[in-house]
Amino acid sequence: MRADFVQTDDLGLLRHILSSTDALLLDFDGPICSVFAGIPARHVADQLRKVLSKESRDSLPPDIETTEDPFDILRYAATVGDTEAQGVEVALRAYEVEAVASASPTVGGLDVIAACHDRGRMVAVVSNNSAECVRTYLRIKEVEALVDAICARTTHDTSMLKPASTLLTAALTTLNVPPEAATLVGDSETDIQAALHTQVHSVGYANKPGKEQKLRDAGAHVIIDRMTQISDVL
Repeated sequence: MRADFVQTDDLGLLRHILSSTDALLLDFDGPICSVFAGIPARHVADQLRKVLSKESRDSLPPDIETTEDPFDILRYAATVGDTEAQGVEVALRAYEVEAVASASPTVGGLDVIAACHDRGRMVAVVSNNSAECVRTYLRIKEVEALVDAICARTTHDTSMLKPASTLLTAALTTLNVPPEAATLVGDSETDIQAALHTQVHSVGYANKPGKEQKLRDAGAHVIIDRMTQISDVL
């Protein structure tokens, strides 16, 4: 379901897509909050490198030695072995749960969840972050009851993470909705790729400079730069 054209801030197109949406699938880190706002991702990446070094005697590739993205290290650990991947994933999950206590809420993110609930639309959070950290954040913000499903990371198996369709398919199955009645909101290329694989509509959230073109190239149906644009047209 690749987009033929994409415009930024096209509220008419956004309204059209959402009018046929029974279930809104929200990525977590970005559309709902900034997970590592209080505990920098680079610090978590450093700690995961230490975990991986204890699990494996092999030296790390240069890109893994310098990356500030914890998920790069998790994916690399998965190529080394199950034991290494499991150790890194357990550590990452613990840091994620700790981090969400100081996560920065995305302006309008929780409003979208509330608006969907008020209007009878189902909501699922579909995230490569751990299910435990997603649930913890929603409880802190007292909106867990407004979310119909959480489909997020539960194991060290990185093949199940976006851009694979696994988590989105799980959300569709849990909510019992067909792909054409669902829309994913995400801020990364992997979100849009997963939406294409699952054949759901996609809204690219360009929350940082440079993201708009990447989301456009990935095939987003419409691009927004504020989450409030969704609740405005629901």
